[in-house]
Amino acid sequence: VRRLRTKAARSAFGRASLAAYEANIPALKAEVEAASLVLNTPVGRLIARGTEKDLLLDEVETLLTSGALVIDACRNVVREADAVVSLATRPVLFALARTLAEAWPADASRELLLRRAFRARHADESHRARLRVEM
Repeated sequence: VRRLRTKAARSAFGRASLAAYEANIPALKAEVEAASLVLNTPVGRLIARGTEKDLLLDEVETLLTSGALVIDACRNVVREADAVVSLATRPVLFALARTLAEAWPADASRELLLRRAFRARHADESHRARLRVEM
């Protein structure tokens, strides 16, 4: 599951469930059922073209292997195909990338970028200068 191999995970959970029922141990049955819920519970969210959609684990796996540009807010990375850039130590740059990606294909206003990146209610010249440096 953690390696995003959902087909193998489904198969493993199926075998574990069968073994738990054959062993007839209620606690083991409950544990396998609880663990397998991760495959049918939304684990991510796709924000594209102004719409939001919850994603299941296999949909996240498909998205990450598709080669599309993905702004991963869980790991604070930007990835496209096999290239992964960690922005964990650059929260302002990550906020800018996320804001621009959410607005795509439209533009994001300077005010929106400043509000998201610096949490500024009113933009002043120092915010604009910091924005230029980050861009």
